Amino acid sequence: MTPASGEDAISETLVLVSADCHAAPPRALYREYLPSRFSESLEAWMAIAADDQEANADEFAPAVAWDDESRWKVLDRDGVAAEVVFPNFDLPFSGGISNASPFAHVEQCEGVRAYNRWLADFCAASPVRRTGLIQILLADVDVSLEEIRRGVERGLRGVQLPVSEAGQPLLYHPRYNPIWAECERLHVPIVVHGSTGLPTSEWNLGLDEAEGPDYDTARQAARCVNGAEYMFNARRTIWHLMFGGVLDRHPNLPFIVTEAGVDWVPDQFKYLDWLYDGSGFTAASARRRLFKNRPSEYLARRQILFGSCCMTLNETRLRHKIGVDCLMFGVDFPHFETTAPNTREWLQATWGADGVTRDEARRMAGETAIEVFGFDAARVGEIAARIGHPVDDVLKAPVTSFSGHSRMAGQDLRPVSL
Repeated sequence: MTPASGEDAISETLVLVSADCHAAPPRALYREYLPSRFSESLEAWMAIAADDQEANADEFAPAVAWDDESRWKVLDRDGVAAEVVFPNFDLPFSGGISNASPFAHVEQCEGVRAYNRWLADFCAASPVRRTGLIQILLADVDVSLEEIRRGVERGLRGVQLPVSEAGQPLLYHPRYNPIWAECERLHVPIVVHGSTGLPTSEWNLGLDEAEGPDYDTARQAARCVNGAEYMFNARRTIWHLMFGGVLDRHPNLPFIVTEAGVDWVPDQFKYLDWLYDGSGFTAASARRRLFKNRPSEYLARRQILFGSCCMTLNETRLRHKIGVDCLMFGVDFPHFETTAPNTREWLQATWGADGVTRDEARRMAGETAIEVFGFDAARVGEIAARIGHPVDDVLKAPVTSFSGHSRMAGQDLRPVSL
């Protein structure tokens, strides 16, 4: 085997599979993915929906959120060989991020179907390099099961869970058991994403009773509380599923928390282990009947993983305490906090600065994501050999301060949510 082919060639470049990217069609295109009887409702939704392109970085044209060619021009230059796609915020007839929907249940179900149909087509345009996450509704388990099966048939290889929906039980409720069983049967991971927090209506409860400065202040406080807690709400799904016995009943079901930071993981799991071992909070024997393993053991066996979006220097320093095999790097394209088009410089300022090894880099950059999301390793590796950055270059310690976008300066001080 020559150095220019096969495994040797692939080993020279970093196989980067972004575990966190976002895409959605221009809203008018949903007319092609919805039955005509929903046309009036679609117009009403488009009139009130927030502009999901406002979160995109200014240097990218809006079309990168849906146009295959425009998107790969950016990602190729950035060395991204493959991507896992989340929605670019709200789906048709949803209430947007963390809001209760004003639309009827039948419309919300159809909106989920419409996005999943479009997403399957979008992924089919680049089947080797892209997969997307099937969207479901906690309010309708039967519809969710239908969408999971249909999405897998069309090549989608993961299921995104809402953290919560207005008026619906949290994830440890038995009504969701068929979803976990079906995902394990079909070998697709379940994923939650930061910003899919509890509906804003939960915080706004009672604040529509009157008008005036005090109520205006309280309503603004509700929005700020939501912003302060949205990553926490994604994180806490871990112990919801753990305490609910889901991870024990379905040991082959990976659970992934994405874009919720990872610097909290070591201390949080120390606390969870303390609860398990006997904290006096409840009897240890009763707790062990709820779930069979110490919480940290779910990390050790890689059943709980993290999409470490825009991984910081501080998070890089914690990689061994978290578990290198549990981390998947995400560029968060095309959002304003994305590392693109300077991901190489970002990795030099984080991984290079802290002495990440070649093996660790390969694992966090792509190997785990390829395994979990079912990419073809050989074909993705061939793409990386063509467009990827040399591993040794990526891991080169920076000789100057980070010179990419100003929003990326000061890696060790940067909040994990930005």
